[in-house]
Amino acid sequence: MQPATGATANTIAQRDGSAYLTAAAFQTSDANTRMLKGSNNSLRIQTNSGYVEIGPKNTGYCHIYTDRAQFAFNAVVNLNAVQAARLVLPVGANR
Repeated sequence: MQPATGATANTIAQRDGSAYLTAAAFQTSDANTRMLKGSNNSLRIQTNSGYVEIGPKNTGYCHIYTDRAQFAFNAVVNLNAVQAARLVLPVGANR
């Protein structure tokens, strides 16, 4: 990742020897994917297809928001607590 076009990066050194890099946005080498600050202190990953924001936006929950209609996972998703009324499986899926 590199600072997005037109963004200025600053390296901040810490007393413990660690450092962090700050910039308004970071962009991959293909110019289609950027990481930047989302709403309410979340992290936004923006592509030319849309965005996802992830992070605790309040003291009660960690949030995952997107502008896409659905989420797709390439593996089984296991949940500790599921509200069954909100779990929707595709037609023909094993229940």
